[in-house]
Amino acid sequence: MASLAHPSRLQGGDATFLKSFLPSLVSAGLDALEVYHSDHSLEQTARFQSLAREFDLVETGGSDFHGENKPGVRLGSGRGQLALERSILDNMRRRSLQSATMAEPRE
Repeated sequence: MASLAHPSRLQGGDATFLKSFLPSLVSAGLDALEVYHSDHSLEQTARFQSLAREFDLVETGGSDFHGENKPGVRLGSGRGQLALERSILDNMRRRSLQSATMAEPRE
């Protein structure tokens, strides 16, 4: 599954920029957008949720834990109380299965 991580780092997460940039990524095979992240504000999370829905992308997320080189970022909860719903994983699995089915060669 191809996911765009850290959309907040692309032009500061500007919605206008992302709306113009995402179509080319989707046509190249983008499946998902990182909506939930330790560093995202509530406003950014809402913006990325909206973009994911608009472009039919699976919402992904994570704590951005990378070990000791990121002090203060805890595995599973990030910098705060990041908690992802089970439905996010279920949607990722569903999209992966759809993508795999579409990629199977036909006789």
